Amino acid sequence: MPNRSLKILFLANGIFSFAGSMLGPLFAVFVERLDKNVLSVSLTWAAFMFSASIFTYLISLVGDRVKEKEYLLMAGFLVRAAGWGRVNHD
Repeated sequence: MPNRSLKILFLANGIFSFAGSMLGPLFAVFVERLDKNVLSVSLTWAAFMFSASIFTYLISLVGDRVKEKEYLLMAGFLVRAAGWGRVNHD
């Protein structure tokens, strides 16, 4: 991979994904605080995963046409930042 900026973006993506996965064990604690049952949490998670898979497929169709992959990665980072900003704001 000859492009230095693309390497940096992939490294940042890996770090971000790793940091997000480290929060996974805390999910059970969060669910307990919601006082919800396992079924409602499971259905919510399934709806999220289904919509994420549909959205990923649609974006991949657009991504194949983009010549500058850095812009696509930066758009993904902006969406993630907006999501994390919303989570941390509540």
